[in-house]
Amino acid sequence: MEYSSPHSVTKGVRYLRRKAVNIEKKFYKHGLSFYKDHPDQTILLDDLIKFADERLSVLRSIERVNLGKTSKFSEAWRAQLGDELRKQNLKIYFKVMSGINDEEVQNARERDQLSHFALRLGYSSTEENRRWFVQHETDLFRFRLLEESPSNLKQFLTEQNMKFQQLKKPFSSEIMVGLVPLVAADPTE
Repeated sequence: MEYSSPHSVTKGVRYLRRKAVNIEKKFYKHGLSFYKDHPDQTILLDDLIKFADERLSVLRSIERVNLGKTSKFSEAWRAQLGDELRKQNLKIYFKVMSGINDEEVQNARERDQLSHFALRLGYSSTEENRRWFVQHETDLFRFRLLEESPSNLKQFLTEQNMKFQQLKKPFSSEIMVGLVPLVAADPTE
């Protein structure tokens, strides 16, 4: 009886799993997500751990930038977060926001979904961990929301059945003065 080496078996399983992922791949229309539906594809444990580690690095980057002196969600804050992510070679999280729906962007969005749910599962053990996770995921969502183009944002809101009417210019300027502090406010305080 012949036995295969563990390496060839692992390689074969990896090939089969990658094939299964390609068949079941979802199409992610947006870089924004409410993460309503959990991923249902097959993925290697090593890849899942790698994605969760990347997501944790992104959330820790947000935490570091939040501890700085820049006003949360300001242009300077967003630039600082962008620099922090680039410095850690986490550019994949910028591809999520691309308006182009090519294979590379789809892979980045899939990775974003997988990493969110992996870390969500890992950080659900204690109340303190849950709060930390929710706070920094919310900040990541707000960052992406501010970076999104108006047309993509409108499309996303429509697909989420969130119907809003756009305010007229003079009225919107008055309201924006009061809304900016609310958007930047920390909901846990």
